[in-house]
Amino acid sequence: MRIKSISRAFMLVVTMLSMVLFSASCNKEPEGGAKGGTVSGVVKDSMGDPIEGVTVTARGVDGSALTDAEGRYELKNVPAASVVITFTKTGYQTANVTVPASRFDSDGNATANATLNFANAMIRGLVLDGTSSNAPLANATVKLSNADETTVTTGADGRYLFENLTIADYTITVSADGFIETSVAVTESMFNNEDKTAQVEDVVLTKTQLLPGLTINDLQKADKWYYNEYRGGGNGEQYPRWDWSTCFMGSLNFYGDWSEHGEGTCIEISGDATKPANPNVLESYVWGSKLITEDNKIMTVRARTFGSRDGETTFGVVAIDLSAAEPSAVAVGEKVKTASEDYADYYFDFSEFIGKEVVIGLGLYRAEQSDQGKHLAIRRINFTSEKMSGWDWIYGTDVPGLEGWHMTQEIVRSTMVQTSREFSGITLSGSSNQERYQSWRTNNHIGYAWNFTVVSKDTEPFAGQGFVMKTNGGSSYVVNTKVPEAYFYTKLPIAAGSNELTFKLRNFGDNFTVFKVTAITEDCQYEHLAPKSNTAVECVEAEDGCWKFKNNRGEPTESEVGLYADFVYDLSKFNGKNVIVAIGVYKGEENSDENKVCFHSVTLK
Repeated sequence: MRIKSISRAFMLVVTMLSMVLFSASCNKEPEGGAKGGTVSGVVKDSMGDPIEGVTVTARGVDGSALTDAEGRYELKNVPAASVVITFTKTGYQTANVTVPASRFDSDGNATANATLNFANAMIRGLVLDGTSSNAPLANATVKLSNADETTVTTGADGRYLFENLTIADYTITVSADGFIETSVAVTESMFNNEDKTAQVEDVVLTKTQLLPGLTINDLQKADKWYYNEYRGGGNGEQYPRWDWSTCFMGSLNFYGDWSEHGEGTCIEISGDATKPANPNVLESYVWGSKLITEDNKIMTVRARTFGSRDGETTFGVVAIDLSAAEPSAVAVGEKVKTASEDYADYYFDFSEFIGKEVVIGLGLYRAEQSDQGKHLAIRRINFTSEKMSGWDWIYGTDVPGLEGWHMTQEIVRSTMVQTSREFSGITLSGSSNQERYQSWRTNNHIGYAWNFTVVSKDTEPFAGQGFVMKTNGGSSYVVNTKVPEAYFYTKLPIAAGSNELTFKLRNFGDNFTVFKVTAITEDCQYEHLAPKSNTAVECVEAEDGCWKFKNNRGEPTESEVGLYADFVYDLSKFNGKNVIVAIGVYKGEENSDENKVCFHSVTLK
C-alpha cells in the first residue's frame, strides 16, 4: 500500500512538472509558431523628411529601437505574428502601425514605414484696426478651424498664437465687436521653415464693407491692372483688334454675376428677384488695383446695355485708397443710368489719386428691387491721360522708332511693374471662353499677366500646345520686319539674380517663323535683343533685329517640354531698371502661310 502511494505521488509530481514545462514552452512560442523576427522601415514627417530619434517599440515585446539620421530603424526579437509597432517622439503625434503575420517573410523579416505628424507647430499673427490707422487691435477673437475649434484672444499688441498643432491646412477666423468678421487661409506650405511656424499675414478689421463680399485683406491682394487697356466681348468691330480671339477682359477678377457675350464682357444683376434694392452698393463688379499717374488718370469705359430687354441700367466706379488712415469706397464721378443699345464712352477722372495705387471697382447697382437680370456689356476699359472715344487706338505719343506698334510713351511710363516671374502659355481647362479665361488666372497665363497687342492679325489663344501668335497668310500678307503683326509685352524689374529671360517656343510646318524681342526703358529708349542661346532645330538672325527659327518637333503635350525650344536672353545690362519687354511675330518672308509662334512658358530668373 505504501509503495502504491509513493508511486502515485511520484506520478503526480511528474505530471505537474510536465504541465509547467509545457506552459513555459507555450509562453515562449508566439502565436503563429515563429519567434525572433525583425521589423524595419523608415519614419518621415508629413513634409516627407526623415525624422531622427524616433523611439520604435512593439507591443508586448521588451526593447526598442531609435531611428537614425535617415529615419531608418531595425527592431529585433519581434514575434513573427500580428504585432502593433508604436512610433513616438516628443513634438510629434504618436503613430501605431499593425504588422500582420502575413507580412513576415520566411526569414521572419517585415517592413513597417510610418509618417508622424508634427504636433509642435505654431501659427502666429497680428490683428489690426483698419479704422484707426491700422493700430493693433486688442481683445479680438481668433478661431482656428481644427477639430476643437480652438479660440484665442489677441493681446494688447494685437498678436495671437496657436501652439502644439499638427502641420495641416487651417482657416483663421477673426472677429471683434462692431467689426466685420474676416477669414484667412493657412496652408501646409506656410509651416515649411526651421521652427515649423506659420506666420499669417496681418488681418485688418474694418467696420464697413469696402466692396461687397470682400474684406480689406482681400482688397490688399487685388489683381493688379498693369496695363492701359482691357478689351472684352467677341463681335468683330474693326477686326482683328475687336474680336473674340484678341479680347481677354474675361480673365480679370469679377464678383457677382457676369458672362461673356459678343457685345462685351457683361456684368449682371442677379436674377434673384427677392434681393433688396441698394442703390449705393455695387452688386456685381470687376475689380483690381491700379497705380494712378499723370499718364493714366482718365478711365474710359466703352459699354452698352441690352436696351429694351433690360430697361435702364445703373452703373458706376468706386476707388479705395488702402493707404488712407480710414480706407473707404469713394465714388469716382457720377453714377451712369442708361438703356442705350449703342456703344458709348463714359469717363471717370482719378486725378485726386495720382501717385497712389488704389483698388477700383466697376459695376452695377440694383437701383430697384426689380432690376434683376440687367447687363452692362463692356468692350473696353482704358487708362490714359485724356478721354478716349470710339474704337480708336490708345491716345498718346509713339515711342520714337516704333511707329506703327501703337506703343505710346505714356504706356511705357505708366505700365505697372510685374510682380510675377513665371508665366504659362497653356490653357488648363474650360468648355467655354469664360471658363478658359478664368483658368488663365490659375497658372498665371501670359494672356492674363501680359498685354496682348494685335496690330494686324488675330491669334489662337486656346491652342492645345500653347498660346499661338501668327502672321497673315494667303494674299493679304505684307512682308515687314519693322512692325509686328501682334505682340505681347510686360514691364519687368531687372536686377542681379533676376535678369535672364527664357521663352519656351515652337512653331509648325516647314516655314521659318520670324520674331523679335525688344526692350524699352522707361525713358522710351529701345533695343532689339539677340538671344544668348537657343535650342531650336534651326535659328538664324534676320533683318531689323529679328530672328527666324524652325522648331516643329512633332505633337508635344504639356509634359513634353523638351519639344519646345528655349530662347534665353541676358538682360543684365538693364540691372536696376524697370524695362518693357515685348516679343512680336513678324511677316519676315514671302510665303502665303500663316507663320506661327507657340508659347509654352516664359520665365525670368
